[in-house]
Amino acid sequence: MIFIVFFAEIGFSQNENYKKNEIAINIFSLSKSPDMTENIFKNSFYGIFLSNLSYKRFLNSKNVIRITYYRPFLRDYKSEDNNKLNEQGYKEKIYLKIGYEYKIMKNKKINPYIASDILYQNSEFNKITGNLSDRGRIIESSNKNIFGIALVFGANFKVYNNIYLGLESDIAMNYTMEKKESFSYCENAYCSNLIYSKNYHYMDYMINPVLLNIKVMF
Repeated sequence: MIFIVFFAEIGFSQNENYKKNEIAINIFSLSKSPDMTENIFKNSFYGIFLSNLSYKRFLNSKNVIRITYYRPFLRDYKSEDNNKLNEQGYKEKIYLKIGYEYKIMKNKKINPYIASDILYQNSEFNKITGNLSDRGRIIESSNKNIFGIALVFGANFKVYNNIYLGLESDIAMNYTMEKKESFSYCENAYCSNLIYSKNYHYMDYMINPVLLNIKVMF
């Protein structure tokens, strides 16, 4: 029934006067901090500027296909207090979304909408600890492949002609495949020993409470 209504709307609105394309650049995002990275992300949420670029194709005035690409993102931390080394690095290497958007209503100034995105993210986290004096090191790594479905609520605010300011919030339920490894390393003896290597599969969630975008429709 949902698909019948969806295609009926497309069929009966082909002649409407509407812009068919939209390009959006993210200005600022506030996102849930990744797990197990307490020294890099000290708060539950972190902010980032210019994080993504999105393209939307309007099937008609209400139904939209959307694609979002997130740029690679890197943060690190290093401490050498009391002869102890603690070096950490987090990197989002791939982050893509594709989904469907529905315009709830349309007026001259504000256009609210809901959307659903399918997402894929690949990230890695590395941690090196040890004593500075003897060069002994413990190297821990985590690599995640995340597949998820996000529910999105948003609105466009008209600024001038075809330029809009967009505000979104979303929450995603994810299936995560994670590989964790740990090595001991001693430079003086030229040794490297695998401590453990484990694979994990689990469900978790991701929240982006604030995404502020500047948009151009054409």
